[in-house]
Amino acid sequence: MDFLLKNATIVHKGFKSKRDIHIKNGVIHKIASKLDVAGAKIISSDNLHVSPGWLDIGAQIGEPGYEHRETINSISEAAACGGFTSLACFPNTFPTVDNKSTIQFIKSMTATNKVNFYPIAALSKKAEGEEISEMMDLWAHGAVAFSDGNHSVQNSGVLLRALQYVKGFGGSIVQKSVDHKIAGEGQVHEGQMSIQLGLKGIPSIAETASLQKDLDLNSYAESKITFHTISSEGSCKVIKEAKKNNTSVNATVSYLNLVANDEVLLDFNSNYKVDPPLRSSKDQ
Repeated sequence: MDFLLKNATIVHKGFKSKRDIHIKNGVIHKIASKLDVAGAKIISSDNLHVSPGWLDIGAQIGEPGYEHRETINSISEAAACGGFTSLACFPNTFPTVDNKSTIQFIKSMTATNKVNFYPIAALSKKAEGEEISEMMDLWAHGAVAFSDGNHSVQNSGVLLRALQYVKGFGGSIVQKSVDHKIAGEGQVHEGQMSIQLGLKGIPSIAETASLQKDLDLNSYAESKITFHTISSEGSCKVIKEAKKNNTSVNATVSYLNLVANDEVLLDFNSNYKVDPPLRSSKDQ
């Protein structure tokens, strides 16, 4: 079937311009300033944007072990509907993705999927943060990076050894930086809202202090690190400064931290008690 996207803003590698796009049998057939295609289904909108497919770093699949929460098929459908054509999935499954068998399972299960899957293997055995995994073997069998996923590696020695180890074969680390001793049992961002709601707060320094330490470890190891889902203004400043002289430092952010701040908690909607926490409007 033919589709004609009218006056769509194309965003791609610095290019941004309005064009008509003719899609024929699922493939882009022609792009021009103005197109007319007989019989084509026209798609138009006042704010229509088109870009290459997106990659979600840190997607949490439930398979194997947590199929009641998510399956490879269900996350694929959700990703495709949202414009994501690739998922770099975290290792927090059961069993943990810390050996070649689990890597091979994911690759086998997703080989013919409409969405590309790139498994991120566990940095440590069982993602417990105590002993590094068989990184070389995991890399050889298809791991694209290493992380303990939603578990922040608290042991600096383990993180340093992992950073040094992956450097030997060009790998990289994805780390969620948070100091659990500072964060404690906090539930929301520490600030005016946490006081007003009577909830234990998580101060921004729990993230920034841990991030600065992990950044120093990466600098010492001369390795590659991506800080996952940063949430504070302080973290942004630290990373921006680091990136001036070091292209091996990157970061991700949760979309929710871009579109909302902790003021939405005033309605006591528990859906907004998320990790990382929604912080102040200044952080947003």
